[in-house]
Amino acid sequence: MLVFDTASFFFMYFMTAMLCTLVVASAGNGIETSLTATLATLGNIGPGLALVGPIRNYGFLPDYVTWTLSFAMMAGRLELYTVFVLFSSAYRRA
Repeated sequence: MLVFDTASFFFMYFMTAMLCTLVVASAGNGIETSLTATLATLGNIGPGLALVGPIRNYGFLPDYVTWTLSFAMMAGRLELYTVFVLFSSAYRRA
């Protein structure tokens, strides 16, 4: 059971990272900027690379990208299971 729990968390983390990376890339950013901005916010690990590097900021990003990265930061800080359970329909019905 532990292997299934670990694999499901890894899959959820990976899919969240890829979805957020695609949203950031849709604003016209390169893959390095998109991926590292997503991983920096999802993992709460500090600055990314390229346009969101240590001497730059996230101010140039459009609002929908900022909201997406804010969600990623919240999901990474509160843990993915907690956030996605709150958005599930089974939780709301209970």
